[in-house]
Amino acid sequence: GIYLSSENLLVQINPVSGEQNELAYTSADIKAFAVRNGVAALALTDNSLVFYANSHLISSCAEQFGTDFIGLGGEYAVVADRSTPDLQIWQLEHYPEAQLVAYDSTFVHDEARLSADWQTVMLFDFEHFRIYDLAGNVLAERNLPADKQVYDQQYRRADGNSYLEVIYYDGLVQKYSAADGSLLEGNQINPPNPSLDEESLT
Repeated sequence: GIYLSSENLLVQINPVSGEQNELAYTSADIKAFAVRNGVAALALTDNSLVFYANSHLISSCAEQFGTDFIGLGGEYAVVADRSTPDLQIWQLEHYPEAQLVAYDSTFVHDEARLSADWQTVMLFDFEHFRIYDLAGNVLAERNLPADKQVYDQQYRRADGNSYLEVIYYDGLVQKYSAADGSLLEGNQINPPNPSLDEESLT
């Protein structure tokens, strides 16, 4: 593809379809960038070096000197300047023992929850959900019916079981298993008051 930055946005452009894939969205204008495999990006802004993976910021640091050249390859990034003989070399560090769960971060979702038995993770929003095992394998995926009528969603953990509770404006409540995505039950309650706002204190 073609990589292009404009102000604080770095994108990959498909030369055939013209479709754009966002790689980095920085807090300041991008002066230079490097991309690896279309998923990892290193960008230089006014006073920072920022590292992105799958369009998510993973690290940033202050620029130590003027930068004319940046490169990205394998696990390494190189930053250099014409006015000094010094190079900055960065290496990606991995901490596999710290990983709790793996999943596709490009799947559109609003919330992610780990099951009570620590066997699955569910990513969900008002339109759909997807369930992964801890290794990142997709176990189930489901579109929610009448997603425009969803009033609220709550991920519940009770008696060692976990499920997604979907509440509709008309009072329909459906519960979906966090293990395999199956519909556990559906019942009718009094319709919720649509004028109420939810407030959470954390």
